Amino acid sequence: MTKSEYIEELKLLFRQHIGEYDVDHDNLKRYLYCPLGCQGYSKNKKGHFEVNYDVGVCYCYRCVEGSSIYSILKQFKNSENGGYINNLLRIYFTFYEHVDRKNDKGYLQKYASYDFTLQNAVQGDTDNLKFTNNHVAFLKYRFPTLTDGEILKIVKEFHYIPIVDDHSFHYKSFFNKFVYMYLLENGNYIKSKTSNSSVYNDRKDYYYNVTSYMHENLYLSEGIIDLMTIATQDPLMNATNSNFLAFCSRNYKFIYEFLLNSGKFFYNNIYLIIDNDVNRATFINGVIKKLGNGKGNPKFKLFNNLYVMEVPKTYLDLNDLYITTHSLKEMEITKII
Repeated sequence: MTKSEYIEELKLLFRQHIGEYDVDHDNLKRYLYCPLGCQGYSKNKKGHFEVNYDVGVCYCYRCVEGSSIYSILKQFKNSENGGYINNLLRIYFTFYEHVDRKNDKGYLQKYASYDFTLQNAVQGDTDNLKFTNNHVAFLKYRFPTLTDGEILKIVKEFHYIPIVDDHSFHYKSFFNKFVYMYLLENGNYIKSKTSNSSVYNDRKDYYYNVTSYMHENLYLSEGIIDLMTIATQDPLMNATNSNFLAFCSRNYKFIYEFLLNSGKFFYNNIYLIIDNDVNRATFINGVIKKLGNGKGNPKFKLFNNLYVMEVPKTYLDLNDLYITTHSLKEMEITKII
C-alpha cells in the first residue's frame, strides 16, 4: 500500500466516524465535529477540527487541542472494526511519526522502535530452555501441584525464561521497554528490572500476555507469578479466554494509556488480584479511576464488569494461599462494578 492509498483509507474512516467537513484542500480537511476535548459539532457550519493527512496531525481550533491520526484511530476502534483498525495502526509507522495530543502540533517521540507483536517476547526464546537445579527448585516450590510437563508449559506460555549463567529468570515488558528479572541472591529470588536502551523509553510499560485479541477477560495483578498461578489453577474456568497483565509493582498510573496503545484495550470482565499488604479501598479505587481515564463519563471505561479477587486475611497473598493449601478454593471474588 502506498501513502496515497493509505490516506484514502483514512479519509473514508474519518468521514464515517465524524461526518462532514467544511474545508477541503486535497489532504487537508476541516471537519464539523471534533472527537477531542470539545467533542461537539460546529453550530455555524464552519469546521473547527482540522486533519492534515500529509503529516498525520489533527488540531481543533475551538478546544485548542491537538493529536495524531494514530491516537484518533484508536478512538474509532470497536468490536466490529478491530481487525481493520489494528492493520491501519500497524501500517501507520511506515508513513508517519507519532505525535502526542498534549504537544498540539509538535512532534513528540518515535514509536517505530517498539515491538508491536502479539507476544511480548522474541520468537524462538522458548524453544530450547535449560534449567539449573535452582530453577527447578524454585518452580516446584511455587507450583507444588503441577507436574514437570505442566510447569514447562506454563513457563513457555508466559515467556518466563530461565538463564543458566546466573540461575535467574527473565521476562519482558509488552513493548520491550524493560527486562524484568527474578535474580538469585543468597539463596532467594529477588525481583529486579533493567531498561531497554534500544527503544525510546518513557517507562510506561507493563508485562502483558495477550494470547488473543479476541479474549473477553483480563486478569490484573502485581506480579507474573500471580498470573501464572491463576492460569494453571483456573478458579473461574476462564483462563483459556483470558489475557494477563502484571503491574510488576503497585504502580497502575499508566494503565489507561498503556492499554490504549496495546491494541487490545477493552474487556467484558477485568479481575483485579489484591494482596493483603495494600490499602484495599485506595488500591481498588485507584485502579478503577485509571481504567476510566479519571473521568466520570462511562464511555471512557475500558471494561463492563470489574471483580476483585483476594484471599483471607490469614494469608499474605494469592501465592501464599496456593503454596500453603495447594488450592485457590478459599479465594474471595467480589463484583465491584
